[in-house]
Amino acid sequence: AGEEAHKEVMRYHPWTGLPRASLTFLIANHMHYIGTDMRVRVERGPNAPSDEDDVCVLHTPEWDFDWQQFYKYDASSGNAPISYPGDALVLECTFNNSLSNPALVQALAEAGEPSPIDVSLGEGTLDEMCIVILGSVYDIPVSVANATHSGIHNVNLSLPGDTSASCQGPAGFSVSNGQVQGATACGLDFQGQLYTIEYDFSGTIDANGNASGEVLVEVLYLEDTAILPWTGTVNGDQFTLSFSGSGVFSGTTVGFNGSMDLGPAE
Repeated sequence: AGEEAHKEVMRYHPWTGLPRASLTFLIANHMHYIGTDMRVRVERGPNAPSDEDDVCVLHTPEWDFDWQQFYKYDASSGNAPISYPGDALVLECTFNNSLSNPALVQALAEAGEPSPIDVSLGEGTLDEMCIVILGSVYDIPVSVANATHSGIHNVNLSLPGDTSASCQGPAGFSVSNGQVQGATACGLDFQGQLYTIEYDFSGTIDANGNASGEVLVEVLYLEDTAILPWTGTVNGDQFTLSFSGSGVFSGTTVGFNGSMDLGPAE
């Protein structure tokens, strides 16, 4: 109570564990009546390009409680902030818990309080917060360069608790000079969480059209990967492929049984 410029600083690493950079297209911050200044910045980590400086992504130096809204970057302009694995997200919030803060004077009057009181984290009018919301997107590979075949893959998954699920996604493959490269991905909605599963295929094909190789399976935000065998056949413009196996992701064993029938790349 009575403090005019109390500052709280918090540092997070929300991009740790991601395999690639992300693009921020939306941001919002939030405080109550005691908050007066909030700044959100990205501090570059070891994986950022050497020419990338720290960046301020939002600053509201004269915070007003009525400013509760989402601010959107024009991602197509090329000016939206990019964050890299290892970068840090830093929040700085300043609070004026004195009678020199007009917003607090009004809040105290409405609450029937004659003077400032000690304030802690909470959802009430005379509680406080220091919150930032980010909307980010990531490139998800669903094809490879010079793709010759494309289509939809289907994967059935065996999950903990004797449950099962399935997901579908676009696929793009290059079959050329005896080599096979491919990429596909799908989104799995499991127990209220959405998981992005990526598959990176590599292998060979013989003169009779028999193909085989390995697929690297990754799940964004989860630890560990899995390498599974796959087999397939090429018959004219058609490429049929299947794979099965299991992997452990962040301590959870997941089984995979996938197949796809691909035609000429569109």
